[in-house]
Amino acid sequence: MNAPLTNLYGQAKDQFFRGIALKCLDLSDSAHGYMTGGGALNVIYITRNTNALDNILTEGRPFFQDNRSFDVIVPQE
Repeated sequence: MNAPLTNLYGQAKDQFFRGIALKCLDLSDSAHGYMTGGGALNVIYITRNTNALDNILTEGRPFFQDNRSFDVIVPQE
C-alpha cells in the first residue's frame, strides 16, 4: 500500500476502536490500547516496529490491570 492509503487506514482503525472502547491508552506514538466492555475485543496496536515492547507494556501496566486478555498487534516491516 502507498503511504497516504496506509495513513488513512490507520486513522479509520483508530476512530473505529475509540468509538467502541470504554477506555483508551495512548503511549506517545508507539502504541494505542483499546479496552471494550467485552473480553473478546481488547487490542493493543503497536504503531511501529519497536524494540521497546517491554517498555510499552510496562508503561501501560495500569491500563492492563483489569485482568482482561489483550491481543497485541505488531506491524510487519
